[in-house]
Amino acid sequence: MVALKINLTNKLFYTFVILLAVILLGVGVYAVVPNPGHSPNDIDWSSVISVLRANQICLGGICKTAWPTTGSLSCTTRSAPFGGGGVNVYCQTGEVRTGGGMKAFHEGDDDWTFTYPVGTNGWQCSAEGAKSGSTCYVVCCKIQ
Repeated sequence: MVALKINLTNKLFYTFVILLAVILLGVGVYAVVPNPGHSPNDIDWSSVISVLRANQICLGGICKTAWPTTGSLSCTTRSAPFGGGGVNVYCQTGEVRTGGGMKAFHEGDDDWTFTYPVGTNGWQCSAEGAKSGSTCYVVCCKIQ
């Protein structure tokens, strides 16, 4: 019988042990990650919020404590043209601002634009170098 004798120094032995541990850890992590989780279709959304209790809901500074039992949500987009500088556009009485924005045509590449809510029911649009044909929008909703 032939005996195989391996003579490793401690330094070389521990290098192989650490290398083997890194390889095993890498294979283990690869097998576990990434966790695909659940798709939206796997979740039973009917039981996510079984009961929601709130005494008021506020949107755009308008707070409601009672809700109609019938009706439908009606939204419209109001607009105002501008051609340089800026402009504000507002929802009408009884409507609530839900968003806004602008479409700006510029003359230069380094011009700036700003679009943000103004007051409780409006939207402001500003654009340096905006040409005529630029438009500021506010989206307004109400329950009919």
